[in-house]
Amino acid sequence: MIQKMIFFSGSSAVGKTSVLCGLLPGLLKEGLKPIVCKIDCIHSDDEKRFKALGVPAVTGLSGDICPDHFLVSNLPELWSHADRQGCDLLIIETAGLCHRCSPATTKAVAGCVLDCTASCRAPGQLGPMLANADFIVPTKTDMVSQAELEIICWNLKSLNPTARIFPTDGLEGYGTELLGSWICSLPAIETYENDRLRHTMPAGVCSYCVGEQRVGTAFQQGVVGKIDFKEEFFMEHITIYPGYDKDRRPEAFSPLTLQAGELCAIVGNTGSGKSRLLKDMEQLVDRDSVTGRRIALDNAVLPPARRLELSGRLIAHLSQNMRFVLDLTVEEFLRLHISCRKKDILPELVIAAANTITPEAICSCVSLNRLSGGQSRALMIADIAMICDSPIVLVDEIENAGINKKKALELLTGNQKLVFIVTHDPHTALMAPRRLVMKNGAVASVIRRTDQELLQFHLLDQMYEKQTALQSLLRKGTLLI
Repeated sequence: MIQKMIFFSGSSAVGKTSVLCGLLPGLLKEGLKPIVCKIDCIHSDDEKRFKALGVPAVTGLSGDICPDHFLVSNLPELWSHADRQGCDLLIIETAGLCHRCSPATTKAVAGCVLDCTASCRAPGQLGPMLANADFIVPTKTDMVSQAELEIICWNLKSLNPTARIFPTDGLEGYGTELLGSWICSLPAIETYENDRLRHTMPAGVCSYCVGEQRVGTAFQQGVVGKIDFKEEFFMEHITIYPGYDKDRRPEAFSPLTLQAGELCAIVGNTGSGKSRLLKDMEQLVDRDSVTGRRIALDNAVLPPARRLELSGRLIAHLSQNMRFVLDLTVEEFLRLHISCRKKDILPELVIAAANTITPEAICSCVSLNRLSGGQSRALMIADIAMICDSPIVLVDEIENAGINKKKALELLTGNQKLVFIVTHDPHTALMAPRRLVMKNGAVASVIRRTDQELLQFHLLDQMYEKQTALQSLLRKGTLLI
């Protein structure tokens, strides 16, 4: 008999299936027996993807009628089918053709999946699908900046203050571990007989069925509020406990403790596990990632509920694929982020700091999506240093950003951030007093910078300063003679 029923609702192409493919292996590992029902309109091959993971699946095609209406009318048959399959967890993925529909029932756990790269106004248009959700899964988090993700989650909290939020990168599966742990912790339901819909589903399929008569996007937004941050989080140090390499051999290093305000480099060949180490720290893993590592804050390993609570607040990730997607000006973006972080700082000061590390001046009135790659990276570095309270910063290959990396790292560490930087550049690597060498998915060694290496750094630094000066002259059209 099924003990839990989970709905994954959302618009098309938001990443629902990818999230499930990342989630299901963890649920199987925990001893659950899931079955997936995929509801779509005309055609779907996703059933094959679920079965390839060892999970039974069934597809329901609604044809010309609303897929959510079709789903609800078939719920009793789905319960019976899941029971016959010997499954205890029924996961339903629905196409969510109409944002006004909400197929979840009172005894089910309702989830809403949405795309982080969509307009910042999009969540306010999802209606009961989002407002009645027990959990929300923003996907494609690898394609937005840390600050944009904070604004998105802040907006979602204003629309649904009680929902749990699980940001994920569906393609890689990052973030699904915490979602899986939360699902496993949910209480079982004895029976689904006499279950009821949480919200009426209209006969129409457009947003104006709720009575709105004014035309325009502005009148389809939800109420914007403030996140209530109950506490300020301070961190003195972080400790990394060893896990395993790709061949399941133990990592050969002692537990490593790093302090706030420190710079630590991460080096290694492509595919050696650098990005995976960053993801482990980002998720504060506790033996629940593929590496088996454990991350402790101030000598404490956090429980899943606390990890989720601190998600997005503790760690800021500056990826090498930097671009903005929000339709805002630089000043509007900074004011929003300052508001959601409850900081007392002027946007002009953040822009001024950004302009010290990029040769291309940033104007407050320019649209975010018109910034160059270097400008975007510089703005985010200044934002993380001055607005973001996150005490840990994960930086991926800053030397490729077209900015002054020395000033950028000094800005971050000068604000007592613990900075981890992934790099292939010897000058950048030797800036750090310590560096982690990655090989085969593991930390192969932890190296302290020697006096001889420090001298080598000063030589490289002189070359870097000369190169930076020459770059400036080239950009101005000056002949190099």
